[in-house]
Amino acid sequence: MLSLPNEGILQKKFRKNQEEKSKRTKKPIT
Repeated sequence: MLSLPNEGILQKKFRKNQEEKSKRTKKPIT
């Protein structure tokens, strides 16, 4: 299992990824 700090980092990376996609598709993050 991932440690909590690791979980937070993955969450941030995922969020950033979603934002990048949102910029490309011009859609808000759902």
